[in-house]
Amino acid sequence: MKKMFLSGTVVLFLFCAINAVDQQNASKQNALDSAQPATIQQATAQTAMTPEQFKAKMNEFINKRRQISMQIYQQRVQVIKDDPNLRILHKTILDLHAKMAKQLNANPKIVPLIDKGKEIDSEMEKLIKDYQNIAKDR
Repeated sequence: MKKMFLSGTVVLFLFCAINAVDQQNASKQNALDSAQPATIQQATAQTAMTPEQFKAKMNEFINKRRQISMQIYQQRVQVIKDDPNLRILHKTILDLHAKMAKQLNANPKIVPLIDKGKEIDSEMEKLIKDYQNIAKDR
C-alpha cells in the first residue's frame, strides 16, 4: 500500500513538475510567437541575426531548458526517495494538498465549474472515439 501510494505520489509530483515546466516554456514560446515582427527585427538587427535565426536560437534554448528542467525533476525525485526526512515532508505536503483539494472541490462556487469540466471531458472522449471510428473505416 505504501509503495503504491509513493508511486502515485511520484506520478503526481511528475505531472506537477512537467506541467510547471511546460507552462513556463509555453509562456516563453507565446512571447516569442506573439512578438511583433518589428520588435524581432530591431532585436536581430543589433545581433546581426535574421528573425528566423533568432527564433531558431530561442527554440534551441527552450529545448535545452526543458531538458535541464527534466533532469532537475528526476534528481529531486531521487533525493526525496533517498532522504527519509524529505519523504516525510513530501507525504505531509501531499496529504495537506489532498485535504485542501477536497475542501475546495466541495465549495459551492467551485462545484458547478467541476461539473462543467467533467462535461467537457466527456465531450472530448466522445469526439476522440468518433474520430477513431472514422479513422478505422478509412
